[in-house]
Amino acid sequence: MSLKGNRYTDDDVKVVMRQTNRWLQDLHNTSVEQVVDFDLFAVFIMQEMDDELHIRKLVNMLIVTFFDTGKPQTTRQNQLVQAALVVRKKIEKYDLEIKTNPSYPKPYCLRYPTLQDVRARSAHLESRCMVLDDEQMVILLDENRICVGIGLPPFPTSQGNPVHISHETRALECLRDMVAKPVCKLDVGQLPPFFVAQTLEGSPQTPFPLDDKNKGNFRTW
Repeated sequence: MSLKGNRYTDDDVKVVMRQTNRWLQDLHNTSVEQVVDFDLFAVFIMQEMDDELHIRKLVNMLIVTFFDTGKPQTTRQNQLVQAALVVRKKIEKYDLEIKTNPSYPKPYCLRYPTLQDVRARSAHLESRCMVLDDEQMVILLDENRICVGIGLPPFPTSQGNPVHISHETRALECLRDMVAKPVCKLDVGQLPPFFVAQTLEGSPQTPFPLDDKNKGNFRTW
């Protein structure tokens, strides 16, 4: 008999966690690393500070404010200062090397020095996505070799009548049940939505479409 997640006992949860941890450990032992064109520290500073200011100015502002003249008062301020120190070191290294080696590669933070540049780059790359290996764990690293993402292969499916229902199977069952027994009809174009008597024509539209105007400004609710 299949068991739904909301019916798990504490012992069931512990068993699933042990199995998942073992599966992840096995994957990690044979994982592959892939460096992506990104700088987590620089983008973090841009997101927390300003959309239009150059990364050089942002880094200088942070170091002067919280490192040279005072101390960070919060965890977030300390994180920003530590990120700024790393980015400044990278910029200084580039400025020094470029004097004697014109072909020295420019770091990500100087190729895309504002958050607007980062968003434009992200929008450009949306149509050039790569499919990750579906048989191995793929660890994505930025140019500082900081982990920015992990790709996992599909979890092995149980044969026969599994005890634990997979998320995909459960989601499909819920969707079919909602279609078969509609609870209400909503005008999905409204925020918040309101009840309507008839279903509206056309595809559902998000109140925050992915476009250049709001891309990156609205985070997941």
